[in-house]
Amino acid sequence: MQAALEVTARYCGRELEQYGQCVAAKPESWQRDCHYLKMSIAQCTSSHPIIRQIRQACAQPFEAFEECLRQNEAAVGNCAEHMRRFLQCAEQVQPPRSPTTVEVRGAHLSSSLFSTTSPSSFWFFRIKTDSSSAPPHHHTGLCHASRIQNIITSCPI
Repeated sequence: MQAALEVTARYCGRELEQYGQCVAAKPESWQRDCHYLKMSIAQCTSSHPIIRQIRQACAQPFEAFEECLRQNEAAVGNCAEHMRRFLQCAEQVQPPRSPTTVEVRGAHLSSSLFSTTSPSSFWFFRIKTDSSSAPPHHHTGLCHASRIQNIITSCPI
Protein backbone atom coordinates (compact mmCIF):
# COMPACT_ATOMS: atom_id res chain seq x y z
CA MET A 1 0.00 0.00 0.00
CA GLN A 2 2.92 2.34 0.62
CA ALA A 3 3.77 2.28 -3.10
CA ALA A 4 0.18 3.15 -4.01
CA LEU A 5 0.24 6.12 -1.63
CA GLU A 6 3.50 7.25 -3.18
CA VAL A 7 1.96 7.08 -6.67
CA THR A 8 -1.01 9.14 -5.53
CA ALA A 9 1.21 11.69 -3.81
CA ARG A 10 3.62 11.85 -6.74
CA TYR A 11 1.00 12.51 -9.38
CA CYS A 12 -1.74 14.18 -7.35
CA GLY A 13 0.01 15.62 -4.31
CA ARG A 14 -1.47 19.09 -4.76
CA GLU A 15 -5.01 17.70 -4.88
CA LEU A 16 -4.37 15.42 -1.91
CA GLU A 17 -2.97 18.30 0.13
CA GLN A 18 -5.90 20.60 -0.70
CA TYR A 19 -8.39 17.90 0.29
CA GLY A 20 -6.56 17.27 3.57
CA GLN A 21 -6.57 20.96 4.41
CA CYS A 22 -10.28 21.23 3.63
CA VAL A 23 -11.16 18.19 5.78
CA ALA A 24 -9.08 19.51 8.68
CA ALA A 25 -10.66 22.97 8.41
CA LYS A 26 -14.26 21.71 8.22
CA PRO A 27 -14.67 18.72 10.55
CA GLU A 28 -18.45 19.10 10.78
CA SER A 29 -19.16 19.50 7.06
CA TRP A 30 -16.16 18.04 5.23
CA GLN A 31 -18.21 15.51 3.26
CA ARG A 32 -20.28 18.27 1.67
CA ASP A 33 -17.81 21.13 1.58
CA CYS A 34 -14.79 19.13 0.40
CA HIS A 35 -16.57 16.91 -2.11
CA TYR A 36 -15.26 18.79 -5.14
CA LEU A 37 -11.69 18.28 -3.90
CA LYS A 38 -12.30 14.57 -3.38
CA MET A 39 -13.47 14.40 -6.97
CA SER A 40 -10.35 16.22 -8.16
CA ILE A 41 -8.18 13.50 -6.58
CA ALA A 42 -10.23 10.82 -8.30
CA GLN A 43 -10.01 12.62 -11.63
CA CYS A 44 -6.28 13.20 -11.26
CA THR A 45 -5.32 9.61 -10.58
CA SER A 46 -7.86 7.92 -12.85
CA SER A 47 -5.45 8.11 -15.77
CA HIS A 48 -3.19 5.36 -14.33
CA PRO A 49 -3.35 2.11 -16.33
CA ILE A 50 -3.39 -0.03 -13.17
CA ILE A 51 -6.49 1.80 -11.97
CA ARG A 52 -8.32 1.07 -15.21
CA GLN A 53 -7.35 -2.59 -14.91
CA ILE A 54 -8.59 -2.84 -11.32
CA ARG A 55 -11.87 -1.16 -12.24
CA GLN A 56 -12.44 -3.72 -14.95
CA ALA A 57 -11.21 -6.83 -13.13
CA CYS A 58 -12.77 -6.06 -9.74
CA ALA A 59 -16.03 -4.33 -10.66
CA GLN A 60 -18.25 -6.87 -8.88
CA PRO A 61 -16.54 -6.86 -5.46
CA PHE A 62 -16.21 -3.08 -5.62
CA GLU A 63 -19.92 -2.62 -6.35
CA ALA A 64 -20.75 -4.92 -3.43
CA PHE A 65 -18.44 -2.87 -1.18
CA GLU A 66 -20.05 0.42 -2.27
CA GLU A 67 -23.54 -1.00 -1.71
CA CYS A 68 -22.52 -2.11 1.77
CA LEU A 69 -21.22 1.40 2.53
CA ARG A 70 -24.51 2.92 1.38
CA GLN A 71 -26.49 0.53 3.57
CA ASN A 72 -24.20 1.01 6.59
CA GLU A 73 -23.44 4.72 6.55
CA ALA A 74 -23.43 4.89 10.33
CA ALA A 75 -21.39 1.71 10.79
CA VAL A 76 -18.97 1.32 7.89
CA GLY A 77 -17.02 -1.23 9.92
CA ASN A 78 -19.76 -3.68 8.94
CA CYS A 79 -18.27 -3.61 5.43
CA ALA A 80 -14.85 -5.02 6.37
CA GLU A 81 -15.51 -8.34 4.64
CA HIS A 82 -16.65 -6.59 1.45
CA MET A 83 -13.53 -4.45 1.58
CA ARG A 84 -11.33 -7.51 2.12
CA ARG A 85 -12.79 -9.23 -0.95
CA PHE A 86 -12.23 -6.15 -3.06
CA LEU A 87 -8.65 -5.72 -1.80
CA GLN A 88 -7.93 -9.36 -2.48
CA CYS A 89 -9.12 -8.91 -6.07
CA ALA A 90 -7.21 -5.66 -6.55
CA GLU A 91 -3.98 -7.13 -5.21
CA GLN A 92 -4.12 -9.79 -7.92
CA VAL A 93 -4.14 -7.22 -10.73
CA GLN A 94 -0.73 -6.80 -12.35
CA PRO A 95 0.44 -3.47 -13.79
CA PRO A 96 0.52 -3.40 -17.59
CA ARG A 97 3.93 -3.77 -19.19
CA SER A 98 4.92 -0.42 -20.66
CA PRO A 99 7.66 2.16 -20.17
CA THR A 100 5.24 4.49 -18.40
CA THR A 101 4.56 2.05 -15.55
CA VAL A 102 8.14 1.62 -14.35
CA GLU A 103 7.59 4.11 -11.53
CA VAL A 104 4.45 2.39 -10.26
CA ARG A 105 5.62 -1.21 -10.30
CA GLY A 106 4.40 -2.85 -7.11
CA ALA A 107 1.54 -0.38 -6.65
CA HIS A 108 -1.77 -2.19 -6.58
CA LEU A 109 -4.24 0.47 -5.51
CA SER A 110 -4.78 4.19 -5.56
CA SER A 111 -7.25 6.55 -4.01
CA SER A 112 -8.93 7.14 -7.36
CA LEU A 113 -9.92 3.55 -7.82
CA PHE A 114 -13.45 4.82 -8.12
CA SER A 115 -15.33 6.68 -10.78
CA THR A 116 -15.70 10.38 -10.18
CA THR A 117 -19.42 9.90 -9.62
CA SER A 118 -19.00 7.47 -6.75
CA PRO A 119 -20.20 8.82 -3.40
CA SER A 120 -17.55 6.77 -1.62
CA SER A 121 -14.61 7.72 -3.83
CA PHE A 122 -12.21 8.56 -1.05
CA TRP A 123 -13.65 6.18 1.55
CA PHE A 124 -11.72 3.24 0.25
CA PHE A 125 -8.46 5.08 0.44
CA ARG A 126 -9.12 6.06 4.03
CA ILE A 127 -10.19 2.61 5.13
CA LYS A 128 -7.21 0.99 3.44
CA THR A 129 -4.70 3.42 4.94
CA ASP A 130 -6.23 2.82 8.36
CA SER A 131 -5.21 -0.84 8.15
CA SER A 132 -1.70 -0.09 6.94
CA SER A 133 1.06 -0.98 9.36
CA ALA A 134 3.71 0.86 7.36
CA PRO A 135 5.51 3.70 9.12
CA PRO A 136 4.46 7.18 8.02
CA HIS A 137 6.22 8.46 4.93
CA HIS A 138 7.66 11.94 5.07
CA HIS A 139 6.29 13.12 1.72
CA THR A 140 3.91 16.04 2.19
CA GLY A 141 1.01 14.36 0.39
CA LEU A 142 1.34 11.20 2.43
CA CYS A 143 1.47 13.09 5.71
CA HIS A 144 -1.75 14.81 4.76
CA ALA A 145 -3.22 11.47 3.76
CA SER A 146 -2.43 10.14 7.20
CA ARG A 147 -4.01 13.17 8.85
CA ILE A 148 -7.04 12.85 6.57
CA GLN A 149 -7.49 9.24 7.59
CA ASN A 150 -7.28 10.10 11.29
CA ILE A 151 -9.76 12.95 11.00
CA ILE A 152 -12.19 11.06 8.82
CA THR A 153 -12.28 7.91 10.90
CA SER A 154 -13.11 10.01 13.94
CA CYS A 155 -15.91 11.95 12.22
CA PRO A 156 -19.46 10.59 12.05
CA ILE A 157 -20.47 9.52 8.58
